[in-house]
Amino acid sequence: MSDKQLLLFGFSPQESARVAELVAPFCSSLPVTIRPEQAAAKVADLVAGRAASAEPFDSPERVVLFHGFPHAEISRMIERYQALALPETIWAAVTEVSRNWSFQDLLRELQAEREQLARAQTPDADGEEEPQLG
Repeated sequence: MSDKQLLLFGFSPQESARVAELVAPFCSSLPVTIRPEQAAAKVADLVAGRAASAEPFDSPERVVLFHGFPHAEISRMIERYQALALPETIWAAVTEVSRNWSFQDLLRELQAEREQLARAQTPDADGEEEPQLG
């Protein structure tokens, strides 16, 4: 059994099927769909397939979480996804820290990071680009 697991949130069934085709060369198991009522579960429980249901979490975001994938494979999967012009997505690798967070807390953190990066890349009032976060 492979330790690799792909978790998807916010994708339609058709989009999920396209993602499954795209990642098949990298992962023998099908992607796991995180349902809105599972968003309060810890990421580790979602990876293990033992997430309980709770009140639904409403978010328009599409999220792909990579568990157990080497960086090079993650990069190739993202490149393949972007080449297909699929909807904008938040990408993240499950870490030792994030595995203990609820999915909804992780998503909020990823959204905040995306907003920080966007602000850092927006030219300031003088027309000069602000330094990027490293």
